[in-house]
Amino acid sequence: MLKVVARIGNMLLCLGALAFGSTAGWMSSNRLVDAYIRQTFGIVEEPFKGKDSLIVLLLGADRKRGYGDRVVTGFGRTDSVHLVRLDFKNNAIGMMSIPRDTIVDVPGYRTMRFNALYEVGGEVAAMEGVRVLTGIQPERTIILNYAAVEKMVDNVGGVEIFVEKKMKYDDHWDNLHIDFSPGRIIMDGKNAVAYMRYRKDSDFERSRRQQDFLVAFKQKVAADPSKLNDIANLACQLFDESLNDAEIMRLMMFGRGVKSNRIKQGMLPVKEGAHYNQYLDEEKLPEVLVKCGFRPESVVLTPESGRKA
Repeated sequence: MLKVVARIGNMLLCLGALAFGSTAGWMSSNRLVDAYIRQTFGIVEEPFKGKDSLIVLLLGADRKRGYGDRVVTGFGRTDSVHLVRLDFKNNAIGMMSIPRDTIVDVPGYRTMRFNALYEVGGEVAAMEGVRVLTGIQPERTIILNYAAVEKMVDNVGGVEIFVEKKMKYDDHWDNLHIDFSPGRIIMDGKNAVAYMRYRKDSDFERSRRQQDFLVAFKQKVAADPSKLNDIANLACQLFDESLNDAEIMRLMMFGRGVKSNRIKQGMLPVKEGAHYNQYLDEEKLPEVLVKCGFRPESVVLTPESGRKA
């Protein structure tokens, strides 16, 4: 009898979720609804079962172009680098951005800036670069699809951003043209991506702008829940090559339950060098790894690698 009641309860839960998804858009696409039902009824095993955390390397990569503004095959340089720790055990998220001009020495490659590492060696080289710098081994890599981000912003009717200074930058090779005046601007998808990619000041400022955009985008979506359905479908395009539907659904459910005070953010500590190069500040690394949620406060770390002593 108890088993029957439990099954009825699960069915009602699924029906409720489907109804909520049709009205508020939370369940997004049919793909994710199917993944949710399969997980709920045990048709497929819950992704990441038994894991306390998942380390993800998020890369925003330039498209590789040839003459005549032609997109060619191969890897481009990474425009943004974020290491993310999804802490399932403690229901928390840790984020650490890595400055694109950080010098890294990966075995098998010449010494170079981190943003060039992906171009010469793809995901494998980028993941190894993170391990060399931080002592942390990413488990997954997600390449940010700027085209999908543009569509998301356009889908919600643009996002209002406060531009605090004159921003003018042209990169003809990558077809990136920015010309913003100070003040509040409702940006369409193309301008929003350009705002996040503006690179004429510092990596610190660019990371802050990206965070400001995410907050503004979240507020805009919250103001019109009917857009959530389309947004989630577009989000699937971002992760298709790195995560399957069941994994996307699991991470969506995990993310919904993480409160803002359980999110830690920071940046890899670096020292300024000649020719705009930046070098890892090994002495500050252990403290930053704790601050960003990648290491518990009780762990003693070596400054050389960020690993346990």
